[in-house]
Amino acid sequence: RAMREVLSDVAAQVEQGASFSASLKRHPKVFPPLMTSMVEAGELGGFLDRALTASAENFEKTLKLQNEVKAALTYPIVVLIIAVLAVTAMLLFIVPVFENMFADFGGSLPAPTQFLVDLSHVMPFILPPLAVVIVALVVWWRAKRNTVGYRSAVDPIKLKLPVFGKLFRLLAVARFARNFATLLGTGVPMLQSLQVVGETAGNYEVERALQEVQEDVRKGGQLGAGLARHPIFPEMLTQMVAIGEESGSADAMLAKAADFYDGEVETMTKQLSAILEPVMIVLLAGLLGFMIVALYLPMFSIFNEIRG
Repeated sequence: RAMREVLSDVAAQVEQGASFSASLKRHPKVFPPLMTSMVEAGELGGFLDRALTASAENFEKTLKLQNEVKAALTYPIVVLIIAVLAVTAMLLFIVPVFENMFADFGGSLPAPTQFLVDLSHVMPFILPPLAVVIVALVVWWRAKRNTVGYRSAVDPIKLKLPVFGKLFRLLAVARFARNFATLLGTGVPMLQSLQVVGETAGNYEVERALQEVQEDVRKGGQLGAGLARHPIFPEMLTQMVAIGEESGSADAMLAKAADFYDGEVETMTKQLSAILEPVMIVLLAGLLGFMIVALYLPMFSIFNEIRG
């Protein structure tokens, strides 16, 4: 329904004499700058059909890459949530049952068992404020995640994370190369392309670097040299861009680089999945195993005393 209403408005604007690209720009939440810039170039150059086809292919490849990364991160997140819920349920419902049973036995409890018992006592007081804090953080994150202040503080940290930092960097570079190649290939001017890909890069560090590159190009500098000044862009990418500039095929070189980095992201996500799955299983089994052993330790002590 929402898309139908948007397209009805676009059709009405075109019927009134507005350009297709200008009509699309009236709805920036539906049609991103990448698409509207390509449509505008296609209108001016007389190849609107090819511009739309290139836009569709670009979004399909980008979405495929994002889904692969999400799939790799979904499993450990789900396992972590299951572990938290299982531990919470044991502390709230199972440990108190064992505590009452241990009280009938008398004597002192082993340290691991006493730790679980003490933790089960404070859980009812911890959970309500913890739930409020989590909900507040989620609401705050959804409100601030697209602001400059949040992105300028968080995005650099994401790039420095162990293992995942490299993945986030490859993903940002692949998106930049793909979007830039698509824009240049459809005839969008370089300066406008740099501005658009900066806004759609998905990482503040890339956006900030491209703003400086855009200024360098505006002053007559070379694109490859401008990119090489920023360590966020790999050396291979900057060299390919420089070669493309000299040969007049920057869009083709960027497309090749995008394919390469797409493959790197896909390979890394598969490796992460292969590593994280057994690690998370071992952690979950170890956590629950510790709790079970801690609950049965007093029984073992009683059995030893009876034998003695």
